[in-house]
Amino acid sequence: MATNNWIERLLISFVVFLCVCFIVVPHLMDVDPPSLVKVLLWPVFLLGPVIGRVLPRGNIGTTEHPAYEGTPIDFLVGFALVGLSIFFYPVATFVVLSLVQRIQARRNH
Repeated sequence: MATNNWIERLLISFVVFLCVCFIVVPHLMDVDPPSLVKVLLWPVFLLGPVIGRVLPRGNIGTTEHPAYEGTPIDFLVGFALVGLSIFFYPVATFVVLSLVQRIQARRNH
């Protein structure tokens, strides 16, 4: 499949974006999302705990048993991570299709 036109690659990437959105968005607030959603959101599960340690939180527990409650900043960071995770797939699709097109162009010349 030759995608010599960058507009075709862009449209294919947009379709990938829509598909990922339709799969992920309905399950964003699920306690235990389906396995496919967990796989698609792997960057959130990888980067979330790392970024979460940096965010400021107030201790609502005791000194011996601290308990931390999520803040609006946690929600915004989580929302941004989900957005970046969803945006990752169409960008990767566009890059892969561009590389395939360049490889095919070099083979034909």
